[in-house]
Amino acid sequence: LADAMTVIETAKLSGLNPEAYLTAILGRIRNHGLDPHSGLTVVFRSKRGDRVKILVWDGTGLVMVYKRLDEGRFAWPAVKDGVMRLTRAQFEALFEGLDWRRVTPRRVRPPETAA
Repeated sequence: LADAMTVIETAKLSGLNPEAYLTAILGRIRNHGLDPHSGLTVVFRSKRGDRVKILVWDGTGLVMVYKRLDEGRFAWPAVKDGVMRLTRAQFEALFEGLDWRRVTPRRVRPPETAA
């Protein structure tokens, strides 16, 4: 996964066949000025916030991953201009179903003397 993720809502894309669905998703990515073939990781969220689709270019093709929480919803950051941005750590917490706002990095002090 990339160091930063972009999240786009996928409302109103249901009922399409797989090829039309992928074409619509690629169109939404391009509408935000992004290149889906650049190594970018794009996360699409459902309107209810309990499902995500992840689209990644692996160098040979587009890979899509789908995840649905059995209970609860994913904790999402604020949307700015129709897009939200996540760091890799925020995304990993979110994907595990954790509230990324409550996950804090552990501070590691550098050693005082070299061994």
